[in-house]
Amino acid sequence: MTEERGNVLQQLKVSIDQEGFALESHPKLGPAEAAVQGVMLAGTVQYPKSVKESALQALAAAAKASVIISKNEIEREPFIALVNADVCTKCGRCIPVCPYGAILGEVRKNIEFVSAACQGCGTCVAECTVEGALTQEGFTDKQVIAQVDGALGENASEKVLIYACNWCSYAGADLAGVMKIQYPSNTRVVRTMCSGRVSQKLVMYAFSKGAGSVLVTGCHPGDCHYINANLQTEKRVERWKKQLEAKGVDPDRLQLWWVSAAEPKRFADKATEMSELISKLPPEELQSTTTKVKVRGA
Repeated sequence: MTEERGNVLQQLKVSIDQEGFALESHPKLGPAEAAVQGVMLAGTVQYPKSVKESALQALAAAAKASVIISKNEIEREPFIALVNADVCTKCGRCIPVCPYGAILGEVRKNIEFVSAACQGCGTCVAECTVEGALTQEGFTDKQVIAQVDGALGENASEKVLIYACNWCSYAGADLAGVMKIQYPSNTRVVRTMCSGRVSQKLVMYAFSKGAGSVLVTGCHPGDCHYINANLQTEKRVERWKKQLEAKGVDPDRLQLWWVSAAEPKRFADKATEMSELISKLPPEELQSTTTKVKVRGA
């Protein structure tokens, strides 16, 4: 039964947790909805439940479905990716990384972007190497870079810049504040919808501005709200660390860390570790970063 459930969820592109259960859009704001628009959840597809609880959730799922069916037009979140056909070279790098199959086409011939299928993780934007070909509404390079500029405006070499995904690590950081769990005051958090949106340009830009360290954070593998977008991040970070080392920058200054929304202490502990790392680096290592790392088009 577990295998059958997993196959169905995989076909529907629904995110699943480490135990193979479906993940809801939001535990409070969307408990009966999957992150994939139009897919509702009820019963033990999420976790073992009583008959009463399953029935109540089924009623909620039916109500949500009826809202969609009754409308001529469907409202959706605005954070979708946008393709600039005039700039796109149709290289096809974005096609295999999209968790929802929202990008179709044939390399060097045609690329079709299905906006209705896009859920706004931004992974395709991070994968694209052509300036201006792909962007994400609300999280364009210009918008994210403006936040980085603000975060590193003063004493950049003393700062820990953290890219945090909206669903897990950013929520974990927020909970750390609510629970008054202490972490270094030199920490600066920049939110993205998913760790998959963090591109090479955004990471290298932070170092080009003199950031002491950069921490990319996201959902645990298997718990990603965008199916497997965070696994693309894992591959990229390993590649970027090698590039930093080739430039003469300590690769440990860039790290990837998984944090759930319920792990504020895990977030705080890693932020503290990254801050301590900066304090142990030779001054010349920090001072030379801006000259070693350059970013085109930023």
